Amino acid sequence: MKAPPLRSPVIIGNTLIGLVIGLAVGYSIFSILPGILCGTLAGALLGWLTEALFARPGEVPRRRPRRLLVLVLLEALLILYVMIPAFSAYRFVHPGRAAVGMTPVEAGFEASALTLTTRDGITIKAWYIPPQNGAVVIVLHGHSGNRVGMVPYAELLRAQGYGVLLPDMRAHGDSGGEIYTHCLAGADIEAAVAYLINQDPDLAIGLLGFSSGGHTSLCAMASLSEIRAAFVDGVSWNQTEDTLGPMPAEIQPFFFMTPANWLTFRFADWFSGYQDELSVREMIPLIGDRPVYFVAAGNDRYEPAMNRRFAGWLGPGASLWVIPGANHCQGYWLEPEGYTRRLITFFNENLH
Repeated sequence: MKAPPLRSPVIIGNTLIGLVIGLAVGYSIFSILPGILCGTLAGALLGWLTEALFARPGEVPRRRPRRLLVLVLLEALLILYVMIPAFSAYRFVHPGRAAVGMTPVEAGFEASALTLTTRDGITIKAWYIPPQNGAVVIVLHGHSGNRVGMVPYAELLRAQGYGVLLPDMRAHGDSGGEIYTHCLAGADIEAAVAYLINQDPDLAIGLLGFSSGGHTSLCAMASLSEIRAAFVDGVSWNQTEDTLGPMPAEIQPFFFMTPANWLTFRFADWFSGYQDELSVREMIPLIGDRPVYFVAAGNDRYEPAMNRRFAGWLGPGASLWVIPGANHCQGYWLEPEGYTRRLITFFNENLH
């Protein structure tokens, strides 16, 4: 097979078309950068393969537009349903690590440094403040974050006498591990709960989780009966099954992305080697009647619909606040007084 020149019009044209398709998909569904990268790569690859495999000497030029149309359709399918799901899953399973690299005092936070070990041997670094009121809240950061970003919320809780435990989840911050999924990190919370109960068996334990930390909170609550309540901000579906039967109206325009969504989770299973990730639909019966407060960003495309659905599934134990004008996990900074009041009231009512 003779390699075609890179300046071939088909290769250049397909690369540009792939870039445009990837940009459109990235803007609409995923993040823009993965869309551009995957689209450009898919376009160049398909253009090169077409020239290498199907170009013939003396070919009639007018046949090329039809071939190009077929290639554009193949490009769109490859980008939408294979490349971007694989890229997104890999980035999720291997989060960007923002190291803490400082003591609590250097972070402006008066706490003790802890090192916990999970049942699968992962070292979890954390900061801990003992409670003054018999209750501790474990505060969980989002994907690619670390415990430093959670200090403002910890200060709110400490001011009310709550103990606070701030861990870096596995594969984040200064903790060990290279692989992360929402429910795999539930073992990190299990280690934290075991430590707290060892300190005082009568402690009331709650969870405060943001984005991926909110998903991990639900996973942990589903498996640990010691957790009494959870306040979760910015959760969405944890598996494709959460969006189905029937699909919420806000998501219906993107029904064509359901196969890509499903493939993203399957790629994540493959990359992580973890096969026990639960959907929120599966978690809810395990949580039972324990209270969960769902917070959703009003500006997010999916969060309001999905959190209304989750609250409905949980029933009487659920509370819901959709914050108008808020972006993902930015509600506290938009409505600090209302957010603080709801957060403290929720834990006052459910941890005492």
